This record gives sequence, structure tokens and C-alpha cells, in this order.
Amino acid sequence: MTFRIVTYFQCWLAAVLGLPGAGNLFSNDIVPRSISSGGLTVDWVSQIDVGGPDTIVDFDFNISYEGKPIEIDGQMVPSNKTTTYFVIEYETNMERISEHDLDAFGKPLGIAGAETQANVRKEIIEAELKAMEKAETQVHVRKVVLPDTTIYALASNGLVTAIDAETGRTKWKTGIGSPDYPSTGIGSGSDYVAAVNGSTVYCLEAATGKIVWNKRCSSAPIASPAVSAKFIFVPLVNGKIESFSIEGGIGNHSLGTSGKSTARPLVTSETVSWTTDKGFFAVAPIDQPSMVHFRLNTGDAIPASAGFQNGTMFVASAEGLVYAIEEKSGSIEWEFSTGQRLKLSPIPIGDSVLVITTRGMLFKLDVNSGKLAEGWEAPISDVDQFVGLSAERIYVLDRYGRIKVIDRNSGTVVTTVSESPIEMVVANNKSDRLYVATRTGSIQCLREIGRELPYFHGEEMMAEKPAAADDGTDPFAVDAKPSETADPSESPDAEADDPFDTSDEKDPEPSAVDEKSKEADPFAEEPEKSGDDKNTEPDDPFSGGGADDADESDDDSSESGDDDAGNDDSDNPFSGGDG
Repeated sequence: MTFRIVTYFQCWLAAVLGLPGAGNLFSNDIVPRSISSGGLTVDWVSQIDVGGPDTIVDFDFNISYEGKPIEIDGQMVPSNKTTTYFVIEYETNMERISEHDLDAFGKPLGIAGAETQANVRKEIIEAELKAMEKAETQVHVRKVVLPDTTIYALASNGLVTAIDAETGRTKWKTGIGSPDYPSTGIGSGSDYVAAVNGSTVYCLEAATGKIVWNKRCSSAPIASPAVSAKFIFVPLVNGKIESFSIEGGIGNHSLGTSGKSTARPLVTSETVSWTTDKGFFAVAPIDQPSMVHFRLNTGDAIPASAGFQNGTMFVASAEGLVYAIEEKSGSIEWEFSTGQRLKLSPIPIGDSVLVITTRGMLFKLDVNSGKLAEGWEAPISDVDQFVGLSAERIYVLDRYGRIKVIDRNSGTVVTTVSESPIEMVVANNKSDRLYVATRTGSIQCLREIGRELPYFHGEEMMAEKPAAADDGTDPFAVDAKPSETADPSESPDAEADDPFDTSDEKDPEPSAVDEKSKEADPFAEEPEKSGDDKNTEPDDPFSGGGADDADESDDDSSESGDDDAGNDDSDNPFSGGDG
């Protein structure tokens, strides 16, 4: 793709008329456009408004990837929400106008408006070509439907921005809370977005950015929130995961296990799970987040969120072990030792799982067996961070922040793009688009040359797994007490029911992990504090207790305090009000 030179007048005119691209023309490139040596080109450049000296705190990438499949370039991609684009093509150029693009009054164009604007743009291009004596050049407009793809960004001043991941144009931006309070993180679902400022969580509509409600957490948030269809989950400094019903933020519960949460919880259609600095991986049913269904004790900290694909969760402990865990039963399908410490999430994609160690080694494992993938008997060195992948290549950053291109099948390094170091990436294992950014809000989309429309990894990620035998029991039955469900070792039938027993012997020797699990029950009931005791320090900006107060927090499966009190911002130093 080539890029046309435009004048400042053209840019001003585009902004006045609401034409696309007006907000992107003055942005500084993060990666220079001379990256064709890596088979890449710049697709779009954009600038997120972070408000002067403020910076980007957190990104989240969301793609509508479930439901009725749609066909894209011969692929069948599952999607329950789509976006319609009108693509204008001429010579080697391509421009896209989305139904979500804003008009001159800041309102979404809609499908009809996008089509009208595309035809106006076509006439302008034809006039320009005629003036350049290229009247014979054909300009085509075609309609394309793609799954919704959005990048959400949270700035340190509390500004939330939604970016169309296909065009780079801003869908909306909304300020939350106060710029004087710390912004912790952002999480997104299909219909709602959650962002945390101070000790208050804000629920926003994904389509418009409108604030639906805000609620104060019972303790200080420590990591990015996660969003399901019905709940928002916020990790707290006291080790709890607090859930808020999206319908008004009421009925919130606290879930807990030993240690502090280390990353954004993982949300699937069936479960919510989280990791802790004491080595626990806990899983709860998504529709009844008032109890822990099962947990795994790895014996060392789990520094990052779990990966997920096709009913299997992939967990990496700091000591270098990777676990594949069956989502419903909690049984360990396999484990692999890298021999090096880990700090990043495993990345499942199709028939493989990618794992990056702290020493910069990239392993590719077979997703079903946990063994080294064929052609990857030796790991790739000098890999610092995952960026994205296409049908044939894997893109990572090396220790200098440069893009390294790796052949997906053979594991050979194709090339390293020797450009300026990249500060931030929005990791993407859903499509072939690569997103790189700076902390000051510049964001750039890279794609492979010749791939004008995105390639989605839908078929790879939705591949069928062998069905497990159905014994007629509900793995998420909640008729047992939470402590009995959470700790299988205390059951009278523990020998037969232990989901983490992978041996073939009926009477195995207790392992080191088992002994650690028995040292202290993280689900033991604790005395519940009275409502008066919970607010004894109104001047404490993190009222609700810190890490040292974990033992004094609500019981793991109990409801939290009065919702009305929780929504009272008059004594909340971190409240941004109602937006």
C-alpha cells in the first residue's frame, strides 16, 4: 500500500466534513514505514489522547469471536458481532470507512452513512486522479463485513478510549474518576468495559462509552479487571476477587485463595480463574461466582494470567513449569518443565502453545501432549515478548525491542527488523494484525504485505478436541459447601475424586505439592467484620484493608457490604462520581 501526500488544508477539510483519516495524519510513526525487509507494512497510525503529560496505563484487545460464523476471504470465522466497512481501492491504495466512524458532529455514521461517505470519497479520488492525468484509473468501492475488533486504552488521568482495531479511528472516549487517583487497569467484554480509578470500578457500554454505573471496591484494586456477560471481576490487594453484577453493580461477592492476585482474571464462557503470588490457580463457575470450584497449588508464584483454548487452561509458574488443566474437572492433562523461570502467560494457538522464559527462550509445545512441537526441538533464543502471528509466521520482540520474524512451522528465524525499539505491544493471537504503541499514546498497526484484509485464527482456535466421557454429573454443582468443593483433599473420597491426581496407581505417595496444600487451608472460614468496623478509617484512601488485612476480610463466599454504602462517593477519596 502506498500513502498519498496531503496538505494541511485537506486535513482540516477532512476534519470539518467528518471524512476518515483526519485524526491520523499528524501521528508520529513508531515503526518507520521502511519495514518491508520483514515482509511487513504499516496499515494505520493513530494517536490516543492521554492528556498532556499523562501516559497509557493499560490496553485490552477485544474481538467478537463466538456465535454464528461469517465468511471472510474464504474462511469461516465465528462471530456474534460484526462491523461493516466500505473499502475504497485504486492503484495500490486502499482506504476503509467503518459504520463506527464518527461524522462531523461526533455521531457514528452507521452503515448507510458509511456507504454515502465512501461514495463521496470515491468522487474526490476520481477528481484528484483526473487532475493528475490518470482519469483511466479505476476506483472501486466494496462492502466488507468483519468481526468487531476493538482496542481499549486507559490513561493515567482516567481517560478511556476505544479504537477500531481495523482502521485505527477513535470510536469514543470517556473520562472516569479523577486524574489525581491512580488508574489500575481496563478489561473488556462483548457488551461492556470495566475500568478502575482509585478504589472505584466503572462499568461502561462497549458500543458508546456511556458510564452505566460506578461502585467502590471493598479494598484497593491491584490488577486489571475482567468482564463476563454478567459480572465484572476486580482483583484486590487483600487477595480477594470482588465480583460486581453488571445489572446495577449489585449482589457483589468476594472470592479468595492464598496470596495476592497477580494479573487480570481469565474469563471464559464457563469459568473465571485467577493466579496468585503464592502459587495458587483458582477457578470458579462464571454464573455463580460465590465459591471456588477447584484450585491448583504450583508451589511457586504464578506471575501472569492463564491462557485458554478449547476447554483447556494453560498456567505458567515462576519456577518454569507449564500446566494444561481441563477447565471443568480441574484435572492436569500434562505439564512441561522449561528449566527456566517464567513471567509471561502461555499463548495457545491452534495445535501449539508458545512459552517465553525470563532468559529469552521461546518454546513451542504440542497443545495435546505438552511435548516439544515437531521442528522446535530446540527453543528460539533472544525473545522477550510476544506480539502476534499470521498463518505462517510468529512475530516477537527481542531484548532490544526489535521485531523478530520466526517461521511458524520450522522454528527458524526469518529476519529481525532493525528499527527503533518498541515500548509497548497489544498482544494479539486472534488475527494477523500487529499492534505496537508508546506510553504517550501513539499506536500503530502493522500487517503482512498483500494482506489488506485481516486473517483470523478462528478455525485454528475452534478446532474440536476429543470429547470427554460424560458421567452424567454436573462439574459445577454447587450443592456442596464452598470449602468442600474448593478443597477436594478434604473429601472422604479424595483418593478417587482428586482432580490433580495424574498417576495410575491407586495409593500414590503424597507429593510435595500435596503437602503444601495441607499446610494451610486458604478457604478456611474467617470471622466476618461488622458493617461499622469496615469503615473505621474514612480518611484512608484504600479503606477496606490492605494485604495485612486479608485475614479480616469477608468470607470467601459471603456477600460484601451494603451496596448503597459501597456506592456512596461522599467519603471515597478515589471516587470519580457518576462520570
